[in-house]
Amino acid sequence: MLRKSAKYMNARKVSFFSWVPTAISIVARKYGAEPILVSVPISLRELWPYAEMDAYRVWLNEYCEEQRCAHYDFNLLADRHTLFSDDSSFCNPTHLSDTGSQALTCILADTLKRAANGEDVPGLFYESYEDMMQASPYMTIYREQAGGK
Repeated sequence: MLRKSAKYMNARKVSFFSWVPTAISIVARKYGAEPILVSVPISLRELWPYAEMDAYRVWLNEYCEEQRCAHYDFNLLADRHTLFSDDSSFCNPTHLSDTGSQALTCILADTLKRAANGEDVPGLFYESYEDMMQASPYMTIYREQAGGK
């Protein structure tokens, strides 16, 4: 399995992120709402092929800072390996199942409540995709399947 390149990732992010979040941010603020960007978990099997997820994460975080909106990437949730198993939390590699959606809804609500109470929300997440993947008990299996180390 080949890891997908930065060119592939850039093409995807430019097409969507060039105008939609900016428009949403403007409308939300006009009506007194605080925009929040949530990256919903996808299967670890789907994450592994992307060679430069951390570069994408940095770009997305910079974009959110420019827009003055919070970004919660639940792919990087510290205990995602137990909360979002590939076997039960996904109906396919990029979409949560009912079980995964219910879990995310509870976790998102708790995260937003903690943020509103001034708790250390960034402490709930890995700092990078590399850190998350290194901690995953499943990444050894995926790397072997992909012919990597």
